[in-house]
Amino acid sequence: LNAIESLASVTMLCTDKTGTLTEAALRVVGVEPAAGADRDAVATAFGRYAAAMPSRNATLEAIHAAGLGPGGPAEHPAAQVPFSSRRRWGALELADERLVVGAPEALLADDRELAGRAHGEAARGRPVLAVARAAGPLPGPAPDAPLPAGLEPLGFVVLAERLRDDAERTVEFFEAEEVALKILSGDAPATVGAIARDAGIAGAEDGSREDDGDGPALNGERLPADDEGLLAAIREAPAIGRISPEDKERVVRVLRESGEYVGMVGDGVNDVPALKKARLAIAQ
Repeated sequence: LNAIESLASVTMLCTDKTGTLTEAALRVVGVEPAAGADRDAVATAFGRYAAAMPSRNATLEAIHAAGLGPGGPAEHPAAQVPFSSRRRWGALELADERLVVGAPEALLADDRELAGRAHGEAARGRPVLAVARAAGPLPGPAPDAPLPAGLEPLGFVVLAERLRDDAERTVEFFEAEEVALKILSGDAPATVGAIARDAGIAGAEDGSREDDGDGPALNGERLPADDEGLLAAIREAPAIGRISPEDKERVVRVLRESGEYVGMVGDGVNDVPALKKARLAIAQ
């Protein structure tokens, strides 16, 4: 009961991201074709690849769940090169074509315009996956296998972390109650800023911060050393990425000492120092 009453006094609510605003899953938010390519054909290529891949990671599961393919039973690949984090691509040989899927840096080098668009999405905190058609045969599945010959970039898919179903509604509620929200996360600033935009947190729609290029979020690795500078930076930004547990605690302390009634929401060990420093700690 004491905590419920305390919540009525909160003026600033800090929260972690993963597990609080987002679920442990990705979603497809866009399909971008190369110049002259058909968007539906690119979506179908991704869908066929995801459906035919014998073992799918979280990214391919999101593509498969988006229903981008033609439907029907999954194809059985004649050959495959499993994805490797070392070379950052994987490939399948299907009935009528060979498809290569992987990081834009690996697959889009020959299409500067498409690579630039993919880089722009990645800079906004969006995971990006490219697809290309190969003319040559697939190599053996070695970690350092070379790309197949005759690679033709087709396009890329843009993904995002999946917001919890009630995240936007919850953000709107706190805004109506005049409670400011701040995301504190160890993830990359661009990723954290993208989630802040998706959730509708005030200040996140302003786009990139010209001083650091990390989007609307602060970079926790470059926070001001003095408390006064930190307080000013926090008030301007809706989120902080790449922040350590110690700096989460420092952020809560600085806000509290400035007169804010600070609540902290968190569900991980990294959140414990900040939870203990807050006036109100909420752990799921």
